[in-house]
Parts: sequence; C-alpha cells; structure tokens
Amino acid sequence: MGLYDAYLAVRHRLHEGDPPEHVAIVITERDLLADGAFDTLAAALGWAFDYGAERVTVSVSMLDEAVVSSLVREFRDLDAPRPTSIRGPDDTESADAPIRVNVGLGGKAEFAAAVRD
Repeated sequence: MGLYDAYLAVRHRLHEGDPPEHVAIVITERDLLADGAFDTLAAALGWAFDYGAERVTVSVSMLDEAVVSSLVREFRDLDAPRPTSIRGPDDTESADAPIRVNVGLGGKAEFAAAVRD
C-alpha cells in the first residue's frame, strides 16, 4: 500500500458519512492511450469496491468510430474485480452488472440519435 492509499484509508475511516454506492468514472480515448492505462483503471475499480461502492459506471468518450470495436475488446479483457457489462454506441440492451462500461462517440451522435427517436 502506497502512502496515498494509506492516507485515503485513514480519511475514509475517519469520515462520518457513508461511502458512495455508485461511482462514475468519465474518461476519453486519449486517457486510455497512456502506458498502463487499463491496469490503472482496474486498480481504480478495485479501490471503489474496496471502499464500499456497489456499482461503478465507466463512460468513455470516443472521437474515432473506427476504434470503438477494438476498445470494446480491450474492455472485455480488463482484469476487473467484478462482472462487467460493456455497451457500444449502437447497443440497445440495458447494462446489468456491477461494472458498467459505456463507450460513446463524444455525445454528438448520441444526442442526434435521441432527437431522431
């Protein structure tokens, strides 16, 4: 356990409020290009559940639609601490897992589709 992790553990124990039941992580495709980004994300997911979260939603904003399928495949290989459901821009099924990953196209395409519907 690193120094920052120890600090968070003490802060968590001393805090009077309940931990959040749902944690949201919003990232871009650029965030996932860094070395070790998926390992860092897996660690953050584990940390959220260790501190009491029941559900984590990861929203990824993509600019290049051609990369979506490879990114979804990478998320399927993620060493996640709980079951994961992954939704791409064209998925219509509801996500029902403790970890929910939503891969979107920056909001513009989703907004236009919602207006058309």
